[in-house]
Amino acid sequence: MVEKSKLRYDVAFTGLDNRGGQNNCFVNVVIQSLWHLASFRQNFLEASKHHKHSDRELILRRQKSQLQEEKRQSQSSVDL
Repeated sequence: MVEKSKLRYDVAFTGLDNRGGQNNCFVNVVIQSLWHLASFRQNFLEASKHHKHSDRELILRRQKSQLQEEKRQSQSSVDL
């Protein structure tokens, strides 16, 4: 069970990043709405304890994603 103090969230945080052209704002609305439910946060935090990916692997995945996005953007600007 996750400690109750870890279930709190700071209202000073902004929401998830909605980068232009990615059409992820709809998913972000759902995720942010669910995050306000204590039961969702508790289950998410509990499940994340058993996550199999290492921090290094997650960083590499993020970098790969960013490079792919940069490549896509540079290709679309050339097509103009």
